[in-house]
Amino acid sequence: MEKPEIKVLYSNSDISNRIKHIANDIKVKYSSNDEIVIVGLLNGCFIFTSDLVREIDRDLKIDFMTVSSYGDKMESSGVIDIKMDISIDIKDKNVIIVDDIIDTGNTLCEIKKYLESKKPKHLEICCLLDKKEKRKKKKRYCCKLLWICMPR
Repeated sequence: MEKPEIKVLYSNSDISNRIKHIANDIKVKYSSNDEIVIVGLLNGCFIFTSDLVREIDRDLKIDFMTVSSYGDKMESSGVIDIKMDISIDIKDKNVIIVDDIIDTGNTLCEIKKYLESKKPKHLEICCLLDKKEKRKKKKRYCCKLLWICMPR
């Protein structure tokens, strides 16, 4: 059986340059005195998150959540299961949720609502890739996505 050809959509250089740009946007938006908490959504976010925080180059707090809406399927069920919650108190802090891919948007919308209930000062979302074609129309407006890297 012949292996299918894999098409490279973005080079390492493209991704690295975009991550630097995103990090610079964050540094400009928040002063060096602003407390920033990065909340990575495992497992997919870990490489993107590590690349991003190295480029931000300032004191940050980093925490992770493990969430699922897929179960054992390839499509989101729409039901969010928090398997591991953050341990940092985010009340009155600037929080950036970091994920690798936005698919339907269901998980991010629910996580955003959940984290908003913890009363952060400011809450934003940063993702590497965006699959807009998979998003449900009503969910499109729930997530006001900022710093989305390389949408397709």
